Amino acid sequence: MRKVDIEKIIEKIPPHSHPDTRLEQYVTPGSIAAEILWEALLTGNIVGKTIIDLGCGTGRFAIAAAILGAKHVICLDIDHSALDIAKKCALEMKVDDIIDFVRAWVPHVHFINVDTVIQNPPFGVWRKHADLIFLTTAFDLKPKTIYSIHKANPRSREVIMREAENRNYGTKIISRKRFLIPPFMKHHYKRKHYVLIEIFKFELKDKI
Repeated sequence: MRKVDIEKIIEKIPPHSHPDTRLEQYVTPGSIAAEILWEALLTGNIVGKTIIDLGCGTGRFAIAAAILGAKHVICLDIDHSALDIAKKCALEMKVDDIIDFVRAWVPHVHFINVDTVIQNPPFGVWRKHADLIFLTTAFDLKPKTIYSIHKANPRSREVIMREAENRNYGTKIISRKRFLIPPFMKHHYKRKHYVLIEIFKFELKDKI
């Protein structure tokens, strides 16, 4: 499967029809999601792995990971309507048997034997440091690998990398991208709004 094929799969999964401003439910663009999943696939972090998507929304990462050969996928979100869309899409794409849909708040998440976390957390515009809450929750799960999207900001980057080091994770910025946010909320007045983001990859260091 090519990266473009992954993107086509992702684009078949619809965005949330009634997003909640407070939850910052920005749909991950297909091109960005495909880049993360392609990298994870090539580096052995999907096939046969247990994967969790924290704040999964309508399931773009989770469903695509299942299609790409994950052993078990956990699609977690607090919004039941988003999970309903994800369940419907998983059923239509015939991967519902390996995906567990969990309604829960981050950070109240407790799972064991997670191999890979893939997430696009809230940027922290409405709830300060929301992205860091998601990231520390991901670290708490102690997976081998974490992929996480964050707004590009030197100060935030420093905090993120320091937290990763404290948790015994190495950090790599895969790429920087313009993240399109369409005008789907009442306070949005621009036809198109772009946010510069960075895609982080964290890998658990070997214990000495």
